[in-house]
Amino acid sequence: MRALILTDESFLSREPDMLRRLEIGLTGEGVSVMHAMPDTAADLAEAGLFARTITYPTRTPWFMERWRMRQLRDAMILADEDLPGANGQVDLIHVFGEGAWGLGARLAREQRSPLILEVWSAGIVEKAAALASSMPPDLLTTLLAPDPHIEQALRREDGSLVVRGERWGVHTPAQPNAAPEASQAIGVMVIGEGQSDSGFIEAFEGVCRAAKRQARMLIFADADGVARSNAWNLAEQAGVLEKLTLVPRMEGARSLVLRGSVLVCPEASGEQRTIVLDAMAHAMAVVAMRDPMVSYLKDGQTAHLVSRPAAEEWATAIEVQVVDRTQARQLGEAARSYVSANHRVSTHVATVLDVYERVVSGESLPFPVSADGDSAGR
Repeated sequence: MRALILTDESFLSREPDMLRRLEIGLTGEGVSVMHAMPDTAADLAEAGLFARTITYPTRTPWFMERWRMRQLRDAMILADEDLPGANGQVDLIHVFGEGAWGLGARLAREQRSPLILEVWSAGIVEKAAALASSMPPDLLTTLLAPDPHIEQALRREDGSLVVRGERWGVHTPAQPNAAPEASQAIGVMVIGEGQSDSGFIEAFEGVCRAAKRQARMLIFADADGVARSNAWNLAEQAGVLEKLTLVPRMEGARSLVLRGSVLVCPEASGEQRTIVLDAMAHAMAVVAMRDPMVSYLKDGQTAHLVSRPAAEEWATAIEVQVVDRTQARQLGEAARSYVSANHRVSTHVATVLDVYERVVSGESLPFPVSADGDSAGR
């Protein structure tokens, strides 16, 4: 079986580790994987992070979409020069990132290959349903939903859609993060897009207030989120600039983030993010905005959830994790157990492989039901 994994720039920058784990697992099961990524991410291809990569042009106007598809197709043919008869043809196309959906759909029509779309956010459910409905009836389009709530939303959108649930997987290390000594600083990691009205600025203000009151606390925040929300002045007003470090493309900097003690997730955007699962697997305490579309955020079990975007509420929630290290450790350990049981890499790979095999063979996809009653594709 030959699969093309097609990624856009945004998704690739956030989830390179998840994509790499998935590709390694699929390759180990005998799937020949080709990864097409934007030419703006060519450094990842050159670094050898993915087994077999090609690039496609990204910064082109919409009316050049057909030309862009031809460029991608030519790159696939060129990559297959050492495989007689392959000629760039694949058995299926799996697209991660809605910025590449249009390109993937056009290529699927050109090659008559089944199309799989990863619907990773509640905000793109309607768009995914519309695209799937627009595809030719004889060309199978499957929607993969990494959360039961997204899966249910897709089914409500259109009962005729072909939808399969899955759960993204992360590795749970043999040992959790070591608890900081009494003399050591406590790193609080803040992720987020920083879009207007997302709640990022209120959360960041709360983080700054907590840092001002807690001498041991250091802040590491997503540079793009702080810049986009214009939140820098809040740290200056609170007098905590010396405690603040801005991290570019923070979700891709896992080695740094996972050395922290607390992860702060300000935005309830219905998005799946393996950086949160990774933090839980390392027994970090997660403080997050309550998000009804993200099933792994369970108050008191996997995270401390904040109910409203108010700076002081954020400050109090964060200070609890900084001051009461016993409670923070208990929360982290409970989250670690949950992720180990429900978000294994091996289960994720097995689910995707099963979808691939059924799509290629023309079998119908079942609707498996998880132990808690959610259709989760486990």
